Amino acid sequence: MLLYAVSISMKKKTNQWFKKHRIAALSGVTSVTTGLIIMILFKESQGYPHLASTHAIGGLVTGFIALITLVLGYLIINGNKNVKPYHKWSGRLTLILVAITIIFGVIRLLEIVNK
Repeated sequence: MLLYAVSISMKKKTNQWFKKHRIAALSGVTSVTTGLIIMILFKESQGYPHLASTHAIGGLVTGFIALITLVLGYLIINGNKNVKPYHKWSGRLTLILVAITIIFGVIRLLEIVNK
């Protein structure tokens, strides 16, 4: 969803680009936040330690940067155009962190399966 949001913002060929960008970005940030909440609740219910893997730490950092990107977008909508470059760069950083977190998640899964 986050990748789709970025691709929409780069094309800007229709009048609907912003609406689509906002829906995709909100969906992506909601997915990241939901994943964090589910992870916290699952680990609490099972008694597992928090932030015990690179994947977990990556997920937390990714969630934090995704929320910052969302807040910066909100500031732009409300007239603070000065933060637009920061919004663009934090959005790009969020995408990179999502990819890295997914890779660490796959590595962690393989470690667990191969034990």
